[in-house]
Amino acid sequence: MKDENISVIKFSWDDIDNIIDGITTILESDGLPEIIIAIARGGMIPAVILSHKTGIRNIQIFSIQETVDDTVNSQKLPPTIGENIDFKTFEGKRILIVDDIIGSGSTLKAVINVIVTYSPKEVKTMACCVNLLNWEKDNYGRCEDLVDYIGKKVEGWVVFPWENN
Repeated sequence: MKDENISVIKFSWDDIDNIIDGITTILESDGLPEIIIAIARGGMIPAVILSHKTGIRNIQIFSIQETVDDTVNSQKLPPTIGENIDFKTFEGKRILIVDDIIGSGSTLKAVINVIVTYSPKEVKTMACCVNLLNWEKDNYGRCEDLVDYIGKKVEGWVVFPWENN
């Protein structure tokens, strides 16, 4: 159920492709990561698209959940981290964490906090978009201080082409 007061932003497949093309160009200039970490569920599709565009085949899925369901402004829970990833492979590697959208940033912060304990050479972050309504409600800093590569900044409820909304 959508809140009637919140604007809905619908991304098409072309929108996602253009966002990831732009980020790919910057990544190629900055230096490609060795490992892509997709935050499940939302980051999985952008991570696979990015993998194909860059030729990076090492993708790992980081399972973390902090919402009760998929409704607008769903109740938040403390992030629960899955145990399906080989953290030992991170040591000395350049890592890119990928998600579809950043709201408050709490999920991304939790993932970063776990990953840095395994001594990667570098950790960068990417999101197709940042919802400034949620970011500004929960943070005092700039979203660019947490997210290295941002496709688009939005204000509203985002619907991606792979979602059933």
